[in-house]
Amino acid sequence: MTKAVVNVGDMPLQSTSTGSRFAVATGEIGEALGLKGLGAMLHAVPAGKTAFEELRYLALSTKPEVDVVDYPDADSFGVVAGLQRGDFNSATFKYMGRQDPIDPADYWK
Repeated sequence: MTKAVVNVGDMPLQSTSTGSRFAVATGEIGEALGLKGLGAMLHAVPAGKTAFEELRYLALSTKPEVDVVDYPDADSFGVVAGLQRGDFNSATFKYMGRQDPIDPADYWK
């Protein structure tokens, strides 16, 4: 059943982790609201997994089949494409990589 308003504290979350450093629980806000063509997802990162006590942020998108995520504390990034209904496991393309730190001044050269 879709609702006009959802409380993020009541969102069912699905947890995933990699190693001892990375963990996140995600909730499908867009699905709960019945959104079509616009995605909204809650990400809850446990304390101790990033530089913050606990990080919660809302991600909105009109391109649910593509996602690019930057992990600045790990100098890495992820790219996925071909997602079906925001399900990472359905992606037809997945890439996780590391990036070399750059001098921001070099960007404009």
